[in-house]
Amino acid sequence: MVKMLDDCSLRSMREGLHQGTCEIIRYYCDSQHFHLTDTPEYLRWSHGKKVPAYQGVTNFNVPEEAWDEKIEEAISWFKDRSLPFMWMSTPDQKPELGEKLIKYGVQSTGPGAGMAIDTEKLPSTYTNPEGLEIRRAETPDDVDQYFDIWCKAYPMPKSLAETFCSATKTIDYTSGDRANFLVGYYNGEPVATSMIFLGGGVAGLWWVTTMPEARGKRIGTAMTVQPLILAKEKGYRMAILHSSDMGRPIYTKLGFQCPPQAGEYVWMPE
Repeated sequence: MVKMLDDCSLRSMREGLHQGTCEIIRYYCDSQHFHLTDTPEYLRWSHGKKVPAYQGVTNFNVPEEAWDEKIEEAISWFKDRSLPFMWMSTPDQKPELGEKLIKYGVQSTGPGAGMAIDTEKLPSTYTNPEGLEIRRAETPDDVDQYFDIWCKAYPMPKSLAETFCSATKTIDYTSGDRANFLVGYYNGEPVATSMIFLGGGVAGLWWVTTMPEARGKRIGTAMTVQPLILAKEKGYRMAILHSSDMGRPIYTKLGFQCPPQAGEYVWMPE
C-alpha cells in the first residue's frame, strides 16, 4: 500500500496527481471491460472505444537508446486498432521525449489540468443547499443512475458511459474502502454526481457533474466539498482532481492549486 502523502508542497502535489491518476487506472483495469499492460517500462490501458479520454500510455521508463523501439511498441496497440489515445507525461519526463512523440504523430495538447489541495484547508463540516441530498451508490440500479447523469451532464459518449457503468458493477463500489460514487438528489430528482477515489497516497475527486437545469444552486460545490470532507475524515491530507474550464473557478475558490505539470499528448486516427 502506498503511504498517504502529507507533504502538500507544489512539487509533491505534482507527484500526487500522477500517482492518484495511475491508481484509478489500475482500479478500473481490474475489470474485464478494460485492457491493461503494466510493466516496469510503461503502463498502457484502454476501454476500447474511439474516445481518447481515459485510455493511453504513461510511466514510460526506458533508456534513451531504446526510446524508438519502446514508443513504437507502446502505441502500436492503439494504432493497430485505430483507437485514439493520450500519452500522459510523468512529472520527471524529459522534454526530448515529447519531441520524439511528435515525430510519431502524437500531438501536444499542452500542460495537464490537474489541481490539488491540502485538505486541512477545508472546513470540517459543510451545509448542503436546501433541497439537496447526497447518497452513495450502493446497488446496480444506483450505478445505472450515476452513469446516466454522468453521460448527460458531462457530456460523454453513451458507449463510454456504458462501458464504465458495466465495469463499475464488477469491482468494489459498495464498501467505501477505495471508491465512493455519490449521487446528488435535488428536491428528490437525481441531478449530480461525484466520486472520491482513495489510492496512490491521495484522495482523487472525479466526475463532478451537474445537470444543466440544476446549475447555479451550489450543487456542484456541495458535490465537491462533501466527498473531500469524507477523505479528510479518513486521514487523507492531499486531494487531487482534473478540472474542466467550467469547474476551475469553483475549485480555485475552495483553495485548489495548479502545480507545474508536464505536457500531455494525444493521437487520433486519420
